[in-house]
Amino acid sequence: ELYKTRNDTTASDIENSFTSLSPSAPIIAKFLQASLYSKARKYTLAKQVNNLISAQVLDPKSAARAKLNIFYQTLYNDKQPVQAARILNEILKNSELSTPTELSLAKHALNTYTGPNTQIKR
Repeated sequence: ELYKTRNDTTASDIENSFTSLSPSAPIIAKFLQASLYSKARKYTLAKQVNNLISAQVLDPKSAARAKLNIFYQTLYNDKQPVQAARILNEILKNSELSTPTELSLAKHALNTYTGPNTQIKR
């Protein structure tokens, strides 16, 4: 509920609440934390949280979801399509952990990326 009340006035207070999450916090709270960082344009922090989820979570589907988040952050925020392609290739090796729609959208995002550093083989 706290996350849903986020607006320009409450953003920093809510972000501070999520910043102090314990390592044993539920996975959904960690995903919300990463999302809040992204909304605040704190992309490095968002990526760090997703990396932690990907590395530390025992649930393979949650780890795959975190990897997809890292893929999109690398592509659109870091503007590194080559690195994003590597991440997507890792995800595709365990494609059963993601939905066909998620994988299709990620492939489409990479294939239609028009930002800087677009000289990659598709």
